[in-house]
Amino acid sequence: MAVKRTFGWVQNPGDLKKLKKVVGIFKAGSAENLDLVSNKLPLLLTYGLISNDDYNDFIAELNKTDIEIDYSKLKGKGSGSRTRKDAICTGIIQAIIEAQQNKTYSDVAGNSITIKKPYTDDWTAEGFLRWAISCGLLEYVKDDDKCKITPLGEELANAPDNSPAETEALTKALLSYPPVIRILKISICHIAQEIRQGLSHGDSLFFPCSRRKEKKWKQRNSFCNGWRNRATLYFLVEQGYRPRAESRISVVWTVCIINSISIRRRLF
Repeated sequence: MAVKRTFGWVQNPGDLKKLKKVVGIFKAGSAENLDLVSNKLPLLLTYGLISNDDYNDFIAELNKTDIEIDYSKLKGKGSGSRTRKDAICTGIIQAIIEAQQNKTYSDVAGNSITIKKPYTDDWTAEGFLRWAISCGLLEYVKDDDKCKITPLGEELANAPDNSPAETEALTKALLSYPPVIRILKISICHIAQEIRQGLSHGDSLFFPCSRRKEKKWKQRNSFCNGWRNRATLYFLVEQGYRPRAESRISVVWTVCIINSISIRRRLF
């Protein structure tokens, strides 16, 4: 019987760099993949932060040419009989994401090291996994309960950090994220209605230059500019204009929409 899993709104993750790392582990030979195999997983094993069985299993999965990994191996298990803070690493995605706090670890020879906790919990790991799936960067194979990289995910994994190609790939991914689409629809309907009402009643926000004294105009200049830009955007949307997924819409714009911040002229 297939496992039933749901994807959509993701509550915890929000770091795009970590999202890219999660996607990168599915591409053989990528920096993230090699870092796990050569550095992070061996470090966990040295300090007793991963079981021998999981270590060998994860290495075998990451060394495949076509990587397709069980969902449970990516997410990991809960803390079990341990407390959450004392739980060891039980998932591949747990190992690619560092926690925030510093901790001191000792190996069997008594050598100690103080570093950022080199893995996260299973709940956070699953959040990043679900986010990557919801954005179309990873594909969830329902029948096998496994995940693999998509063409868009490969585009992101191949893009150099902080490059236009990375921004382009992230933009496409975020604009396919269901909550963004829903917020866009709600925002467009709401603001478009305000614009229609303002225009029909001669609202001064839409005609700032001729109906306002110079002093007040200087004080509210930036606010009015913001309204004119938004009015332009929603007018175009109402007329049937839709930005193409492949157009250069900045990731900053998407984040602004999520946080209900003013939409900027550089959208187009």
